[in-house]
Amino acid sequence: MADGVQPVQRARVVACSHPDFPNYSRDFSELWTGFPDDQKAVGKGRWKGGARGRPQLADDLWSAIRDDLQQKPPDAHTNLLYTLRTFWRFLDGYERHGFSPIEQLTDIQPALSLLWLTPADGAWESGRDKKTHNKVGALLRVARRRRFGAADVWDWHTFPARDRTLHKDLPTESQSREALH
Repeated sequence: MADGVQPVQRARVVACSHPDFPNYSRDFSELWTGFPDDQKAVGKGRWKGGARGRPQLADDLWSAIRDDLQQKPPDAHTNLLYTLRTFWRFLDGYERHGFSPIEQLTDIQPALSLLWLTPADGAWESGRDKKTHNKVGALLRVARRRRFGAADVWDWHTFPARDRTLHKDLPTESQSREALH
C-alpha cells in the first residue's frame, strides 16, 4: 500500500462458462485468505475445519484452476473448491507436524503425495479419496508444466490401486480343509 492507495485485487472468482449456467460464478478467494475452523457446511456435508491462506500457491495454481473449470457446470466448481480446501487442510497438518512450510508451487515435492496418503501419527487426514488426490495432482502438473515447460520431470504419485478382494467371500482355513476331504 503506497500513499494510502489500496492495491487492486485480482479477480478470484470463476464465472461459469457452461452454456446452461450463464449467471453462476464461484469465489475462490479463501485459497488466498484462508478459511475458518467453525464455518457451517453448505448442503449435506459437514465442515471439516479451516486452513490458512496460501496466496503464492493459489496464484501459482490459479490459471490451472480456471482452465479446469472451462465449460463445466456449477457442481464442478463446488467440487474443485472442496478438493482444494481438503489439500489446504492437509498442508496445515503437514506443517504442524514440523515439516517445512508450503508457500508456493516449487515447495511441493513428489513425496508429498505419498505423505498425504500415509499420515504421520494422525497429524492430518489421509488423502484416501482417489478423485481428490488425483485432481490435486493434475492441477499441480498443469501449473508446473506452464511454469517450467514440458521437460519438467516432477510428478505426483498416483493413487494406489485398491485390493478388490472381498475377504468375507473367502473361505476360512477350516472350510477349505473340509472341502478338500
